[in-house]
Amino acid sequence: MTQGRGRLISMTWTFVYLVSLLLGLTLAVASQAFSRFNGDHRVVLPGAEQASGRTKLLAVRFALVLAFFGLVGMPLSAWQRLSPAGTVLVSLAAAVLLSLLAMPRKRRHESDSRIGSGSVVRTIPSGGFGQVAVIQKGTRVVLAARSADDREISAGSDVEIIDATRSVLTVRRSESTHD
Repeated sequence: MTQGRGRLISMTWTFVYLVSLLLGLTLAVASQAFSRFNGDHRVVLPGAEQASGRTKLLAVRFALVLAFFGLVGMPLSAWQRLSPAGTVLVSLAAAVLLSLLAMPRKRRHESDSRIGSGSVVRTIPSGGFGQVAVIQKGTRVVLAARSADDREISAGSDVEIIDATRSVLTVRRSESTHD
């Protein structure tokens, strides 16, 4: 009787891992998690004013944890060397670790890095804010911007975006437009 019950518990956990794997993969595809693995590791985390972007990142992370939990748990459950509780703990720990490794890191601000380019449409005064037009996914978008060196950048100037981790872009004059 005890061995039959143990096999039923093992089968139940295997089913839980399978459902977790399938649900995680479905959520990952639905939230386009795999499009993040395109080699572009310049992920910019949105600010608090862009909560929907942060929610999407959390959804991707949750989907990966679910998928990895199922992926690790199924073979461990079949191996039957650990108790069900031990298998759950090992699977959960491995899932969290793997999801942290799978997601690209937030890009650190580097003064010599170039994220993109744009054109100033409203002059950026010394120490102040202006506007820059950029192309995002084929659409022209105007965003708030400030100068990296706190010098004025006049309208019509081409700029390089060097930091996009906040709601206001940090830009510098393009090399081609330096005086």
